[in-house]
Amino acid sequence: MYQFIETIKLEDGDLIGLDLHQERLDRTLLNFYPNRSIDLSRVLENEALPTDGLYRLTVTYSDRVEKIKWVPYRLRSIDHFVLVEAPDVAYRYKYSDREIFSKISEVVPSNCEAIITQKGLITDTTYTNLIFMKEGQWYTPSTALLKGTQRERLLRQGTIKELDIRIDNLHTFDSFRVINAMMDMSMGEIYDIKKNVKDFNPIQFL
Repeated sequence: MYQFIETIKLEDGDLIGLDLHQERLDRTLLNFYPNRSIDLSRVLENEALPTDGLYRLTVTYSDRVEKIKWVPYRLRSIDHFVLVEAPDVAYRYKYSDREIFSKISEVVPSNCEAIITQKGLITDTTYTNLIFMKEGQWYTPSTALLKGTQRERLLRQGTIKELDIRIDNLHTFDSFRVINAMMDMSMGEIYDIKKNVKDFNPIQFL
C-alpha cells in the first residue's frame, strides 16, 4: 500500500496554505486511490492543535489518514550546497518513504545540502524547491522533482517563473534561496551562487 505525507505549516494556530495541500492530496488520491477522499480541514479540526508558536505538522495517509503529528519548527542552517547528479530519482508524489533523499545526503559533507541534478538540469534539494534570481526576476526550475505548495503559490501569484536551469548556465544567476511549505520568501538566507555552491562538477549518485 502506498503511503504519502502532507507537511503543513502551523503558525499560532493557523494552518498555512491548507487549500494547496488539499489540492495535492486530491491529485494523489485520484491517481492511487480514486474511490477515496480525505478532507484535511475536517480531519484537522478534530485535533487539539497548539495555538501559539510555529510547528511542522505532518499528515501521513494512504487511502485514509494514518497519523497526525506536529513538532516545533526550527529553521535549518546551511553553509554550502553540493551538486549531486541523480538521474533516476523520481518524486512526483510526496511519498512518506524518503530513503533515497537520506542516501543522497550521505554523499555530501555534513554542513552541506545537496542540489539534485538530472542530465545537467537543476531540480530540487533533498527537502526544498529552489528559486534563482536573475536580472531582478526569481525563477524556479521547471524540472522540479516535486511541485511544492509554496512553489505553486508563488507561481500563481506571478512572483516566480518556471525556467529550465542547467549546470552550465548556473553561473549566470546572481543568487538563490530554498523554499518549502515551512519557508516562504521572508524566511531563510539568500545564497550567493559562487560563494555557496562548492563545485559545479556534480557528485555522481549511483
